[in-house]
Amino acid sequence: MFLKMKVTIYLEIIFLLNCGGSYVPTGPVLIAASDRDFDGVPDKRDKCPSDPEDKDGFADYDGCPEIDMDKDTIPDEKDRCPTLAEVVNGLKDEDGCPDALESDERCKNGCPDMAKIEKCQIKISEPIYFDYDSAVVKEESFPVLDAVAQLIVSHPELGVIRIEGHTDNVGDEEYNHKLSQERVLSVGEYLVLKGVPSERLVGVGYGETRPLTSNDTEEGRRINRRVEFHIADCK
Repeated sequence: MFLKMKVTIYLEIIFLLNCGGSYVPTGPVLIAASDRDFDGVPDKRDKCPSDPEDKDGFADYDGCPEIDMDKDTIPDEKDRCPTLAEVVNGLKDEDGCPDALESDERCKNGCPDMAKIEKCQIKISEPIYFDYDSAVVKEESFPVLDAVAQLIVSHPELGVIRIEGHTDNVGDEEYNHKLSQERVLSVGEYLVLKGVPSERLVGVGYGETRPLTSNDTEEGRRINRRVEFHIADCK
């Protein structure tokens, strides 16, 4: 009902103005930012202003519906892991979930050097990489996450692990906060897929609020874009 009234008011205004008339509202009129597809994302921030966002919990801030979020050619409705791209290696390629790459030389012995416990953190040997402006984990980061999963599972005494997501300061602060949260969720989903009990994981996205260094250089921004693993109860 509200949507119909909003469209009707808009069309009345356009008709009157095009005919040389003037519009005098007979009651309260909602003044809002232009939003052609009525998905709640203003056109100025909407990457798909004519196609409404599908509000599926993934990149809901960009205004575009996602049919295949991880872009692995398996539609989300059939994809068991819609935020993690399938690795085509002949092992359950139809389920949409990534599988460990047996051919990866770095992981033939369980990736012992890729993740290790240091004080109150699980330190990783290299960053977790994502597709540009996305929460989809890149395939090159699977071995590192495999090592993290193996470490968590083999050390139940660590208790709950807090996954933290951080971004640089490029772009809108709210956008960066949501992106960091979604990246944390993707990493958590991968770890659960690899055998980590979900009750041992919590996550928080900090966006751009906790930089390690200045964002004034490309190198600084690269350092600030990161995922960290903290032992929640460690003092």
